[in-house]
Amino acid sequence: MTEQIIYPSIDLFVYDLKDGLGEDENQIKENCQNFCRKIYGDLDEANFQKQYIEFLNYKDNSGDVIELLGKAQTREFPSPVDGYYYPLQIGDIYALQVDYSGKLDANGKVNDAPQYIDDEPFVKLKAEITNRLSQQTGTIG
Repeated sequence: MTEQIIYPSIDLFVYDLKDGLGEDENQIKENCQNFCRKIYGDLDEANFQKQYIEFLNYKDNSGDVIELLGKAQTREFPSPVDGYYYPLQIGDIYALQVDYSGKLDANGKVNDAPQYIDDEPFVKLKAEITNRLSQQTGTIG
């Protein structure tokens, strides 16, 4: 008997260097922009720049852990996809948690039908996350 699962979900953790040893101000800004693009790559250039400037506000903050989206804490995927981004700055590292599940179908309706593990639902979820990140990976993990 093949095992089944309902509402599979997957979390991907991506890490990028905020400011490496010997990097100049331009490289630090580029690191920030590349990280920001992972979260806001779906926005037009004007809205992206607005979000990027918000991230730059934290670049000189030396706190241990900083939530980069302020009170919102997460950015939800556009409807009907159910997932979110949760970006942090941890010292000199940008950390991003991307969570996604197959709870909703393409029409936004609850998909509560069991899925067979052999059908590799996690591979499909990971592919969706990769698309959401604009095919970018972390620079350090």
